[in-house]
Amino acid sequence: MKSVLYAIVPGSSPSGGGVLFLISTASPVVKFVLLMLLLFSVVSWAIIIFKLVEYARARKESSRFLEYFRKSKNFSDINAFAAAKKNNPLATIFKQGFRELSVQMRPEDTRPVLNSETIHRSLMLASNAEITRFERLNGFLATTASVTPFIGLFGTV
Repeated sequence: MKSVLYAIVPGSSPSGGGVLFLISTASPVVKFVLLMLLLFSVVSWAIIIFKLVEYARARKESSRFLEYFRKSKNFSDINAFAAAKKNNPLATIFKQGFRELSVQMRPEDTRPVLNSETIHRSLMLASNAEITRFERLNGFLATTASVTPFIGLFGTV
């Protein structure tokens, strides 16, 4: 009862009523809730910073690839350039499309027939794979954003 009185009456605590005093006199459940919220916060900020760096790097690498793509006239050169680029979304999509195009234009065929539908499907699959790769960890952020207010509300009750 004494610690509750300290928390209610301003200036009545022996240590001046600071945040650390309030935390030290809190119940184990409140300490657990605070620890859980702190953990969610630290992990969320780490993911946010990681995602910002990842998106910035992808944007920079994609613009370099696009510049090379527009300057070059030969798909084989572009494919060699793309092969050297790791974690580049546009290069990855191009490599998948080029691979499908190479399969359709085998040298043993005297007159290759290009099927644009399979090339389009291959590009869509590569694009979806890149989107999935970039959306990784976003679910954790969404869940954290929707759940932590309720955890905080529980802590206040």
